[in-house]
Amino acid sequence: MVGIRNIGATLSAVVAAALGRRGVATGDPGRAGRLQLSRVLALAPRSVWVTGSLAGRPALGHFDGHGWTAVAMPGQVAATGLCRDGRGCLWVIANTGTAPSRVLHRSSSGTWTTASVSSRPADRVLACGLVPGTTVAWGAGQSSAPQGSAAAAYRHG
Repeated sequence: MVGIRNIGATLSAVVAAALGRRGVATGDPGRAGRLQLSRVLALAPRSVWVTGSLAGRPALGHFDGHGWTAVAMPGQVAATGLCRDGRGCLWVIANTGTAPSRVLHRSSSGTWTTASVSSRPADRVLACGLVPGTTVAWGAGQSSAPQGSAAAAYRHG
């Protein structure tokens, strides 16, 4: 079994290399302070996704049972949510805190597309989840309201 420290250290080195950074510490990522993981999505023992940031840039990693692969993520905002889409692909949520959420879809071929939430800055998806056995994903978050914001549920599929 691979320990959390080993996973983080290996991912740190893989993501750093993919982003063109050298000299990133490969020890405990918490002490190194460079790789900040924000989410993990374990689909199977040999399919685990993690999101976070490295030196302020978005980072996405995939474990295939043998090792980690860094996956380029569009944009400049680290992922704040992650869920499967029911087709073997991923939904990735990115929030700046000052603009609507960016909800990104990664296809099985690695192509990225963006799904619009809205144009109102208070409209955000904070978490998502797939309805088992379907391609329907639900998101929980907030929406603009007359006096600030209100709880909201978002649906795709």
